[in-house]
Amino acid sequence: MKIGYPNHPRKPLLQEIEWIGRNRFDFFDLFLEEDQASPEKVEIERTRKLLRKYGLGIVGHTACYLPIGSPVKALRETAVSQALRCFEVLHRLGTEFVTMHANWPIAMFSAKDGIRFQVSALKKLHIHLHDNLQNLDLHLPMGCGNIDWERTLKCLKKYYDGTITLEVFSRDRDYVLLTKEKLARLWRRI
Repeated sequence: MKIGYPNHPRKPLLQEIEWIGRNRFDFFDLFLEEDQASPEKVEIERTRKLLRKYGLGIVGHTACYLPIGSPVKALRETAVSQALRCFEVLHRLGTEFVTMHANWPIAMFSAKDGIRFQVSALKKLHIHLHDNLQNLDLHLPMGCGNIDWERTLKCLKKYYDGTITLEVFSRDRDYVLLTKEKLARLWRRI
């Protein structure tokens, strides 16, 4: 298993990579979003240099709000164009995996329509991990929600030993580091 962490796209990208590297994550999940991490603002050579300095792998992430699945063709085409800009940057950085969020159209469209509206891509499996309360997607640290982590990770470990991005979003990044340590300790134990 490899544990990574994403940049906050509203903070300076290179400073975010420094923090991730100093805290000994295995890889960096590049969230390519406005306003500090949009494709045109990524300094490819400086980013590569920092990744090498800390021995960080890299995976990528397009903005979750790109309307890839919009029933409006012009919006879909614009979203695809933006995704392609992201893919170019991610390719130049040597990214192995890319997360792209599908956007399901509203209920007046059928499932068949929804599938037709999606942009399909071949991709390898990559896991994003955080705790939750019931069905609320809160991006909590491990142990702060109601997920049975021992049971969940036992099942996951049977089938997967790849990259895991921690999606713990808190102003206090000690919670990210605590989750990293808890995940690593539990993964070794089970």
